[in-house]
Amino acid sequence: RQPWDYSEEIAACAISYLKLRYSLLPHIYSTAVESCITGEPVCRALVLDYADDPTVRNLDDEYIFCHDMLVAPMFQERGERKIYLPKGTWIDFWSHEVCEGGRWITRYYPLERLPLFVKGGSILLKTDPGEFIDSQKTWDQLTLEIYPGPGGKKIVHLDAHHTGSVRVQVKNDGIYVTTANILSRLTIRLIGGEQKKCFLNGYAL
Repeated sequence: RQPWDYSEEIAACAISYLKLRYSLLPHIYSTAVESCITGEPVCRALVLDYADDPTVRNLDDEYIFCHDMLVAPMFQERGERKIYLPKGTWIDFWSHEVCEGGRWITRYYPLERLPLFVKGGSILLKTDPGEFIDSQKTWDQLTLEIYPGPGGKKIVHLDAHHTGSVRVQVKNDGIYVTTANILSRLTIRLIGGEQKKCFLNGYAL
């Protein structure tokens, strides 16, 4: 049963999410390698990361993906969705709205929009989606999407033998991005929040 067997609307929706997955392949691959090293699952119940929060102990219709994203699947075609955001800052992946966690929110989502939130301070690794997976071209161009928050570090696994890193420090005069052992052409996008001057490896952008 292929998506195009249903309707053009469903096929377009499936294609958009396939492209999203392909664009996130660097992030997914790096997280999968870390999962093999640490044993921590790529998709995980919220209680694994927020064990002290009683609200998430029996919450089974949301999950954490790749450590940085909260996914709240829709169980109806379109309409309202109550979503619990754990303590911290969360940014709507689609609208870039900044939301404070530790509470329930209600949002309306159409069929083509999966409720997806990114943890504040995250660094998402993205690339241009292709029509198939090409391990070499996937790493030709990387986009670092930096979400508002305290900053942090992301380990980047390019292949089984090549590991790099991205570190983000937030200071009063700007956002400092430091990379190590990454040969890809880099694009930096600051998502949501207050836009500050950005520095890459000491150079102002």
